[in-house]
Amino acid sequence: MFEQEVIAKLDELVGANRGDKEYQELFFNVIKEKCEQHKTMRDMGLKFVDTIKQLMQLLLEYRGVIKEDNLDNKMSCTVSLLNFYHEINRRELYLQYLHKLCQLHLEAENYTEAAFTLMIYAKHLQWSNNTILPYLMSSKYPEETLHRNLKERIYYDIVSYFDQGKMWEKGIEVCKELAIQYETQIFDYLQLSQILRKQAELYDSIMTKVRPEPEYFRVGYYGTGFPSFLQNRAYIYRGKEYERLSDFTARLQNQFPNAQLLKTLNQPTDDIKQQPNQYLQINKVSPMLELKNHLIGKQLNDQILKFYKVNDVQKFTYSRKKDESTTDAASMWLERTNLVTSFPFPGILRWFPVTSTHTFSVSPLELAIEVIDETNDKIRSLIDQHLADPNLRADPLGMVLHGVVDAAVNGGIANYKVFYSDEYLKSRDNEAERDQIARLQQGTKHQLLLLKKALDIHRERAPESLQPFQAHLELRYCQMKNVLETEYGIKVTDEDYLSYGPDLIPQNSVKRVHSMPATCHVQSNSRNVIGASTPNIAGAPATPSVLPSVAEAKSIMRALSSFSLSNDNVSARSSPQRKSSSSQRDSVISGNSTSSLVKADTKDGSVIELSQELTPMRPLRPDSDTKGRPGGQVRPMRTVTMTPCASPLESPSRDAMKNSSVTRSFEEPPPLPEKSSQADYANLATVDESPSLPVGSCFPHIPEPTLAQQQTASKKASLNNEATLATPLVCEDEVNLF
Repeated sequence: MFEQEVIAKLDELVGANRGDKEYQELFFNVIKEKCEQHKTMRDMGLKFVDTIKQLMQLLLEYRGVIKEDNLDNKMSCTVSLLNFYHEINRRELYLQYLHKLCQLHLEAENYTEAAFTLMIYAKHLQWSNNTILPYLMSSKYPEETLHRNLKERIYYDIVSYFDQGKMWEKGIEVCKELAIQYETQIFDYLQLSQILRKQAELYDSIMTKVRPEPEYFRVGYYGTGFPSFLQNRAYIYRGKEYERLSDFTARLQNQFPNAQLLKTLNQPTDDIKQQPNQYLQINKVSPMLELKNHLIGKQLNDQILKFYKVNDVQKFTYSRKKDESTTDAASMWLERTNLVTSFPFPGILRWFPVTSTHTFSVSPLELAIEVIDETNDKIRSLIDQHLADPNLRADPLGMVLHGVVDAAVNGGIANYKVFYSDEYLKSRDNEAERDQIARLQQGTKHQLLLLKKALDIHRERAPESLQPFQAHLELRYCQMKNVLETEYGIKVTDEDYLSYGPDLIPQNSVKRVHSMPATCHVQSNSRNVIGASTPNIAGAPATPSVLPSVAEAKSIMRALSSFSLSNDNVSARSSPQRKSSSSQRDSVISGNSTSSLVKADTKDGSVIELSQELTPMRPLRPDSDTKGRPGGQVRPMRTVTMTPCASPLESPSRDAMKNSSVTRSFEEPPPLPEKSSQADYANLATVDESPSLPVGSCFPHIPEPTLAQQQTASKKASLNNEATLATPLVCEDEVNLF
């Protein structure tokens, strides 16, 4: 009781800005002296004194950084106190700082870390109707006094935070636990339906939403100028969304403006570690994929696999050249370092300390195998995506293909030409190196097969504008294939195409295509086989497809551009040629049975006659039904010749308008018919089906002029035109009236 009371009071007093370093030393010396003089309490007393000294140091550090704006340091000190109270089994103080850590994560918008922090708190609650102890009460939900009710509320907060942090897989796990309670314990089917709908939304988010992959960085804090919890220690940091190495370095330098950035990855000397300065060593690291046992050997969607590449990871690696002056890839040795952190990512923090380090060398031959395998995995992934989604753009695939078959900058496979020679193979006495050479040759052969399939897909999916680029890729592939066969001894036969198989998705699998945001295309049936050392590609066709040459490709494109229909009759919906006379169009619209003949000339000079008798689907209406109805009949096309104007700004005279061939009405035109999903312009509605115009309509029927009236109007128009021949012509428009 005495120890617990002292710890609680120290936490309260130091948090109230009481005490300092001098008080810490004075308190330690006084209590230590008293305990050393006591015979029965000496051992337990000295242990208690050490605990109190460590606690006061952590509390003073926490009080010092809590006043700063650096949230990362606040979180680090909070976690240090968490671990301390967890070791001495002070659960009430442990939960107190756990809530503080969660609040700090919410302020920094670290929703994933806030969810993991709340998960620790939720584990102290039970799925029971027992009353909550006072130290387990939540300040956010003070009205909840039962374990089950409070845990349910906390779980809903956790699901929300995981959703905002785009950790949908973790949110699904929480939803499943809630669903079990609703279905088997309390039988609340309404809540069950709601949580299942939320779970379905999280599954949809995995497959359809854009989720950037975070990058990881190693940070070494060297020198005694850093806080004690950072001095001479290395950490792995999980970067924020779209945060790259330069951005992360700038962020840390802003937190420690007096720190110097080390330019090399060499281990700092003891002199640097003991100096009262601040030195930062920052570099990017790659997470090492470690799948759970139930996922190994399974066909996983690309979206699912991407999650495990950067999440639930605890091991990381980075490499550097042993000799920085070496530029020849065939003689370049690497020094590779593997790191292990104290906890997997993501967790209650965005950084964890490095607990173990292992450094070893990578030979040039091993590096060549890694480069070939990495390229093959990239091409295979793109092929899977295009086979799953036929609407995927071909640009990314074309860029990857161009970088492989036309590697003008990096050199590609040519960098490792020495490893393919017979002399190099004969000079290797080690059986392990011989196996590595065989693996390199096999990977190169697989790359040719993958490139062949990828080029076939790019030819099918690329638009017309990319066909010259496609021809260039095919030419470079043929050259690459010939060089590998003649100089490297890598030969690919038709049997290889058949045994390898261009179809990466099994024939019995169902292809599903999901709609994606415009900024990202994600394929629902893009599958990768995990745990397989060699490509697992099945479903080859009966005969392998052969890439055409450049001349053949151009010939095919010319043939496609001149392709036209030749055997089928033209339907009634086919539009007539623009050169058809107006009388032919009028005869079709008016419903007269007409046999139209269209002649098409082919390249060989033969003539193909396309004919079809056009007949209306319903009987014609009598002329009496169409009189007095605007739009009830189709008038023949006429031409209105406007009189010339003396000036562009001068309107025509009244007499000129009277002498025009057709009297135009300046009143408001009739209203347009209502829109419908399907329109039938060839068959007009009958009188019974069409509503009649209201009485006193402002759209009276204008009777058609008789033949004598038309002849008289034509003569007047001719006389008027002859009278204006001497006048300069300013404008003349022809308007077709239907």
